Amino acid sequence: MALCVKINNIKAKNSYSIESFYKAIKDKHFSAGVPSLTKYGAASIITFPSIDSQNQVWIMKNGLSTESHKFSIQKSYEQVLIISKKSFIPTLKIIILSALIRLLTTMQRNANILLTSLQKSF
Repeated sequence: MALCVKINNIKAKNSYSIESFYKAIKDKHFSAGVPSLTKYGAASIITFPSIDSQNQVWIMKNGLSTESHKFSIQKSYEQVLIISKKSFIPTLKIIILSALIRLLTTMQRNANILLTSLQKSF
């Protein structure tokens, strides 16, 4: 599994600091859960409850000024490999063929070693 990050930029009608933006959204309902204001190093960000250790939504203010119209919503998630039925059968055939080739190659090497040792004996 790979860790992926999706970022969406939004532009608010009014200019907000991260604290005032949090106050404006804290009582709203979100599918990600209830937001909270979190200190992250020297910055403050808005976070939502983690689904697990790898899945969480953050809201960060864009720019260096104390207030901004622009915010970034960042969602981290684990990318799961999904194999469809159409791609599974050819993949399975390749895996089986590779295993057979390795088996036959090993058997050939063992036969060669056995023949060499038999020839040395006689």
